[in-house]
Amino acid sequence: MINKAKIPFLLLLVSFANIAISQKPKRETLLGLHISPIITTNIIEKNDVELFTDSINYQLKQKTGINYGMEIRFGIGERLSLHTGINYTQRNFDVKINTPDTLLTDSSLKFISYEVPISLSGYVKLTGQLYLCGNLGLSFDFYPTNISIPHVYGKRYNWAQFAINGTTGMEFRTKNSGYIFLGASYHTHFSNMLYVLFYKSNQIGSADEYIPFSGNYFSVNLKYYFPQSK
Repeated sequence: MINKAKIPFLLLLVSFANIAISQKPKRETLLGLHISPIITTNIIEKNDVELFTDSINYQLKQKTGINYGMEIRFGIGERLSLHTGINYTQRNFDVKINTPDTLLTDSSLKFISYEVPISLSGYVKLTGQLYLCGNLGLSFDFYPTNISIPHVYGKRYNWAQFAINGTTGMEFRTKNSGYIFLGASYHTHFSNMLYVLFYKSNQIGSADEYIPFSGNYFSVNLKYYFPQSK
């Protein structure tokens, strides 16, 4: 079932699609690269979780991660473009298990995923070469494996799922040197991405405690589009 909080994103995506259909074609196909540091935040939802069960303290804290990849951009009008590509994402976590007598574990987890997005961008020209940009779309996210360290097991909710990605920022365009974009994104899933299972003993079996994790994230985006070949 779709989270009701995500319905406005879907309605906005449909609106973008209707605008795209009405646009006159513009032949512009660009190849781009991007790098996006993942920023830890608890503003929209709590990504740092702490539980107390039977005098044992379980902690999960998201750390700075990274998202990077390549993108193909198709111009479909004066105001819109269609984007797709493939991204590599690494999320980093700190995990701790404290008992009244000892620290069972104080370790790091790395969870890898791959994203195949498809999205629409709209542009507003501010000056001769500077544009305000808004982007909204869907992403098909793949999770290749679970993760395991002593006392902790990260179990993916599913091997793949859909997510919504929204981006806003500024783009500087040059005719011969390509386009540069700087902005920020929010990536949100339709369901939890991961369950982090905790074990007092270092044996896999019934978990003593678990924390569901959505995997949603903010990122700062830096993109470069190569100039179109003549």
